[in-house]
Amino acid sequence: MPKIVDHETYKEALLTQCYEIFARRGYQGVTLRQLAEELGVSTGSLYHYFPTKQSILEAMFVLLTKQDVDRFDALFDPSGTLEEMLKVFFAFVEAREKYFQDLLLLTIDYFRHDEGKDTIAMLNQVIGTYREALAERSGLPRTLASMAIVFLNGLVYHRALYRGQVDFTEQCRIFTEMIILYAKDRNLINDKGYVR
Repeated sequence: MPKIVDHETYKEALLTQCYEIFARRGYQGVTLRQLAEELGVSTGSLYHYFPTKQSILEAMFVLLTKQDVDRFDALFDPSGTLEEMLKVFFAFVEAREKYFQDLLLLTIDYFRHDEGKDTIAMLNQVIGTYREALAERSGLPRTLASMAIVFLNGLVYHRALYRGQVDFTEQCRIFTEMIILYAKDRNLINDKGYVR
């Protein structure tokens, strides 16, 4: 009897394994043939699902972003205050900091070798997914959700390069205080800390 393959599950498994290879070797540091070898599949099999190395990376970014949002949703409590929601979000990133460092460095590696409009649009889509997830769940305006994402990207990048220079939890605590003060000043939250 022929083996039945769930192509979508198989494709996602390939993308997850590709992430581990890209994170270790960089986008430019590996060819499609080398990817196939490390995955233990033929180059033809890889081409069946992905016509180019770029298509693998882009599909991987989209898949990982969706998985991240799903993981965050599992931790998210919609009845929490803004401060509680931000703490959960920052703790989620801190617990997976190495993953986010690798993802950020891989994004930079990819961008520096292809600054075309399609690449920029794809990267904007990915970061937009994170921003929208934070804005929708926390009730923050998109501009503040964007600011939180920019802060986290900078913090994760800084800590990747300058290990031990800043404390993740302390930086997030200070940033949360700033956001809460701003939200109170702008009348975005009530006296109990809930988003209006």
